[in-house]
Amino acid sequence: MLRDLHLRNLAVLAGAEVDFAQGFNVLSGETGAGKSIVVDALALLAGARASTDLIRTGADTLSVTGVFHVPGAPWRGALEAAGLEVEGDELVVRREIGREGRNRVFLNDQPATLRLLSDLAPHLLRIHGQREELGLVEPDLQRAWLDRSGGEAALVLGEGVGIERVLPGHVLHMHIGLRVRHPRAELGGLAAFVAGMDNRPYAKRVYPRYFGLILRPIDPAGSPPALEPVVAAWGLVPGFHRGTLKEWRASTNNARCEDMATKPSFRSAVKARRCLIPATGFYEWTGPKGSKTRHRIARKDGDLLVFAGLWESFRSPDEGPIDTYTMVMTDALGDHDVAPFHDRQPVPLDREGARTWLDLQADYQSLMTGPSDRTYIMDPPEPRAA
Repeated sequence: MLRDLHLRNLAVLAGAEVDFAQGFNVLSGETGAGKSIVVDALALLAGARASTDLIRTGADTLSVTGVFHVPGAPWRGALEAAGLEVEGDELVVRREIGREGRNRVFLNDQPATLRLLSDLAPHLLRIHGQREELGLVEPDLQRAWLDRSGGEAALVLGEGVGIERVLPGHVLHMHIGLRVRHPRAELGGLAAFVAGMDNRPYAKRVYPRYFGLILRPIDPAGSPPALEPVVAAWGLVPGFHRGTLKEWRASTNNARCEDMATKPSFRSAVKARRCLIPATGFYEWTGPKGSKTRHRIARKDGDLLVFAGLWESFRSPDEGPIDTYTMVMTDALGDHDVAPFHDRQPVPLDREGARTWLDLQADYQSLMTGPSDRTYIMDPPEPRAA
């Protein structure tokens, strides 16, 4: 929740502070009282474009600061990946806009990018206002509704091992040659199931501890197995864990293919609980700490990526059963596209590779390699020195 809002030199306000209580809060007043200024401030904290027209007359800089508290700190993975420090469940977001056009973002008093703030915004706040129906003219929304109504299964796929766009189930079938369905037909098909996936939210871009989409066999013994979509937390938590998701401290976001079959956290899943992780791209970061650049990595041909993964389910004392997953990683060797950006990379699977990975009796070792060189395209294309 948003706890505090601090404004300085925004519109006609020289300074103002708003403290929000737990639960439902109402800001009321007659026309011109300043309600819209508060909305403008919230939009800035959500990553909206800033105009120098918002700066108070006579001032050089405006600033807006919001203090957010969300149990579990869902932003933790994104901040750590960007080289920023995270403490507790509180996040302080500050934006400063200068008269000369300079726009600065700070997360917990650490310099950050506007793009990172935009990625975090859905976990912090959502603004609902007039004329929201105009969103119906947005191409992305139109494609989503078209896909939802155009086939047996509308499957939400991801960017950064998460959820970005909607594709009909038959399109995924063309990619990996395995059928995707869900056994609970009374839900109205896979599209309806994805829309309400156990009422668990999922993110467009998934970082560690975020909930993203995986595909796992309904019956691992099937040949080939039918798959079901599951929203699971990135960061595998073994079934023997007896605490909450937040209390699991081990680093299990990725599983090294070299030793995952013997590691206590992964070995059971390697034997019995393998999954596929669909994605349209993934990310690596390069550059100095506190000023890292995010590189989006995708196939040059624009095709879908499917990575090897493992999943587990554990029972949290406060939330009940929670599904989690990890991504299988291999070396990024000198001639691999990813090598200049990182020394490890996810294991991609083609049609036959997906079938082999899900076959618990098959030898999967030959799959544990990266793609051939010149498979991926990077944006930005060049790494930065640390």
